[in-house]
Amino acid sequence: TWPLEPVDVADTLRRAVEGLPLPQRARLDLSIGAGLPIVLGCASRLVEVWGRLVDNATKFSPPDRGVALRAAVRAGAVVVEIEDHGPGIA
Repeated sequence: TWPLEPVDVADTLRRAVEGLPLPQRARLDLSIGAGLPIVLGCASRLVEVWGRLVDNATKFSPPDRGVALRAAVRAGAVVVEIEDHGPGIA
């Protein structure tokens, strides 16, 4: 288990994107909604998870299609979405 600490989700998303190679970052549309609250979590693990998910999304989407990474507050919860154009999983 990891210790829970106050985490700025927007910061973890930005750090994950910064850790990607430039060609992947160029295909990424990052949209962070205003007012994301601080949550309890493990910042380093969230950065790792976001990075892996976006890496996967860019690898399996056609090279001419972008990938969207969005975060917003909906119904009192922080929602992070990654939208790609890959084949998906059956």
